[in-house]
Amino acid sequence: MATLKLYTQTRSKKKLTVPLYLRLFEGKALDLWVKLPVEVDPSTWSNKTGKFKKILKDPVSELRDSIEETERKLHKLETHVLKAVMSSTSRDKLWLQGVVDDFFNPARNPANTLKAYIQKFIDDAETGKKLTFVGSKRYSSATIKSIKSMQTEFDNYEAKLLEKIRNREAVSYRPKQFPINFDDINIDFYNDWVRYFNQKNYSPNTIGKHLKWLKTILRDAKENCLHSNTEYERRAFKITGSEVQNIYLNTEELKKIHELDLTNNPEYVPARDVFLIGCYTAQRFSDYHRINKIDILDDGSKVIKLTQQKTGAEVTIPVRRELMDILKRYMASDNQITLPRITEQHLNRQIKKVAEEAKINEPVEIKKTRGGLVSTTKYAKWQLVTSHTARRSGCSNLFNAGVASQYIMKLSGHKTEREFLKYLKLTNDEVAKKLAKHDYFIGNNLKVAK
Repeated sequence: MATLKLYTQTRSKKKLTVPLYLRLFEGKALDLWVKLPVEVDPSTWSNKTGKFKKILKDPVSELRDSIEETERKLHKLETHVLKAVMSSTSRDKLWLQGVVDDFFNPARNPANTLKAYIQKFIDDAETGKKLTFVGSKRYSSATIKSIKSMQTEFDNYEAKLLEKIRNREAVSYRPKQFPINFDDINIDFYNDWVRYFNQKNYSPNTIGKHLKWLKTILRDAKENCLHSNTEYERRAFKITGSEVQNIYLNTEELKKIHELDLTNNPEYVPARDVFLIGCYTAQRFSDYHRINKIDILDDGSKVIKLTQQKTGAEVTIPVRRELMDILKRYMASDNQITLPRITEQHLNRQIKKVAEEAKINEPVEIKKTRGGLVSTTKYAKWQLVTSHTARRSGCSNLFNAGVASQYIMKLSGHKTEREFLKYLKLTNDEVAKKLAKHDYFIGNNLKVAK
């Protein structure tokens, strides 16, 4: 059975007060000690009994009251520690320090820790109690999934770090205690967490996504007065990222897919049609796969009106002939549309096969950064086609056709030009050809003076 004892380590008469230590031992199997945030007058303490000496008959009232108050607190501490011993299977010095700190610092109670606040943030986002900072809308299921992914990585990192410390391995970051709390988040933590991700071969954008959500939750907790730490706001605590090399399909390639004979592969038709709808509308999969109506304006123009799921933006999309050809297959006489039901995962698998059948074989070199290392891999273009290629293709082809950026943004729902430009996936050769037709490069036919 585990035993507790309180003692001081010095008997110096020069010091008016000395710190108390708590020792937890159980035969030869367990012997731990930690320093307590309690100091006593060494002349009033007995290491033999682990308690205050018996008070004299006529003690000073203030001294007596102080000793009695400390005795009550130490008794509660012993009860707190022994209760933790009964419910714990893994006991070491770090564990004991955490138990003691939880007692003396109620603010570090598990209910008020960073770990608990991350869970509270997720719970509130799922129930709608917490809304997005921009637009004050409910968090989407995809966003909540992203936050949960960060939570999993944070918990795994903490578990691995604790294991290293217990095994007395060298570490470049050591929190004050476990679980890692708000005040433990500093530049050393940042560097070690990024190193952890690189060892897992993660891309800079994946790492940046996790860092972004941790910083978001830290800011939210600070606004709720749970901590005053500002280390995560330093420039060095930056969100990593790198430009992603993605492809788009030009109008000729879309024509090949549109005209592809799938008589022998009818199972690919729904994926092909839904994907092309995305290409001709420049919308996200979450929007283009649920189009259900065509509206007719006063001038007879056919348009699709929808509210984007991710941003809540309302967009109006003109219907071009190729798009109308596809929609007619699924449209009733009242312009109501019933598109094939298809998941994004299923679409991603089948559209690659469609693109391969359409001989979208142009070789493409893709540079990727993984684990801090850059590598280049060659692909056939069809291998890179995904559901999101549709949105990039829509934006890029509109731009190539000479449609002004502000009009494309109205159609695509992009709020900033910076975000919109990420979707323009023109190659250097395509940019050069486009610029060659510009007045600047054509010139003004001035004669050169002799």
